[in-house]
Parts: sequence; C-alpha cells; structure tokens
Amino acid sequence: PKTTKHIAAVLDKLAPYVCKDSVPYAALHLSQQTETFYLSRDRKGVDWVVEPFWQSVRGWTQGLMQAHISPDYIYDKRFKLENLKRYKVLLLPMSIALSDAQCRTILCFAERGGVVVLGPGTAAADEWGEKRAANPLEKALGFRFRSVPSHAASERVLLTLIKKSGQMVGSF
Repeated sequence: PKTTKHIAAVLDKLAPYVCKDSVPYAALHLSQQTETFYLSRDRKGVDWVVEPFWQSVRGWTQGLMQAHISPDYIYDKRFKLENLKRYKVLLLPMSIALSDAQCRTILCFAERGGVVVLGPGTAAADEWGEKRAANPLEKALGFRFRSVPSHAASERVLLTLIKKSGQMVGSF
C-alpha cells in the first residue's frame, strides 16, 4: 500500500501526457523511397549490422532526443503540405529519392516560414531511386551538393557546415 501511494502520485502527474498527440515541433522524414529504391540497389547481405539508412535515422533521433526535441516521423505517403503545416521544422536526413511533388512540398513548407534541414544529396534521385539530371532543390535554392551518398552506402561522410560569411559552424 505504501509503495502504491508513491507510484500513484507519479502516475497521476504523468496521466495528462499519456496517449496524447505529440508536441508538433519537428517532423523527421523517413524516406522509404530512399531506403528501398536507392540504397537497396547493392546487395549488402544479412547480418546484425544496422543498415546505413537506419543508422542515420537513429543518429538524428538520438541527437534530437538529447536536445529534448521529440520528433514526429513523416513517411512518403503522408509527405504533403497539409500534414506538415503543424510543424516548425522539417528534417530530411536521408531523403535522396524524392518525387517532384515532394520537392514542391519542401519548397512550399519553407516559403510558409518553416525551417528545412537538408541531409546530404536530398532529392538527387527521383522517387524510384534514379539519378536526376538536375536536382530541383539545388536549382530552386541556388546551391549545389558537392557529392551524393553512394547507393552502396559503404562510406561514412563527414559534413562541414559553413556560414555564408565563410565561418565554419562545425563538422559532423
């Protein structure tokens, strides 16, 4: 009975937060198109090592959780502006294979004041994992990726963020 009273006091404080909607702040895109049609082109075999796509998603999730930001996950089927409008931030860690409609959604999200964080090679391939002649995000935003992660995903990439002023923000 004494232990139950202590547990009940804790549970009563948590009750308002159980089975409720998340706090809509950040959406983390999980691109099945990238995982299935781009990164699965090379046979990697079956073992206990987490595939590079899921390693990346896990790393981004852990980093956000350490910053006390619990992201919602948005999958390709729900990657539409009406499903993103509740968020302030859209994270695209491994979104290499995107449709033209998804690229337009990203641009509209940003135009409406949302913050978009592009991962390496975002939209370099179409939704079927085929390399594009021209990346619509690069064209619309006026930049160019120096490289795109290989579909073999066997290498690790170190990213360096540099401000327009030339000052280095950091390497990841």
